[in-house]
Amino acid sequence: MDIIHYFMYYIYMDYETFKACVRRTGLEIKEFAGLIGMNHRSISNYSKSVAIPEHLALIVLMMVELRKHDIDYKVIFDKLNKMGRQAHKRREGGFRGQTPV
Repeated sequence: MDIIHYFMYYIYMDYETFKACVRRTGLEIKEFAGLIGMNHRSISNYSKSVAIPEHLALIVLMMVELRKHDIDYKVIFDKLNKMGRQAHKRREGGFRGQTPV
C-alpha cells in the first residue's frame, strides 16, 4: 500500500508514523516545523496525542509523494512564503481600509 492509499483508508496518523514520514522527506521534526512555520515543540507535543492533526499528516504525505517523484518541495514552500510576505505587505499600513500614506 503506498502512502496516499494509507491516508485514504485510515482516518488518523499516529506520531511514530508521522515521524517516519518526515524522515522520508529528508528532514527531521525541527526542520519540518520550521518549513511550515511551526514551533518544533508544538509538533513534538503530538507524541502524547492519539493522532496527528489531519492538516499536518496531509502536508507530510504530500511532501513524501513530491520527493518520490523528484520534485523539490522546498521550492514550493519558498514560493508560498514569498506570497505570504507579499500579502502581509499589502495589508500593512492601513487601518480599517485606509490606504498607507
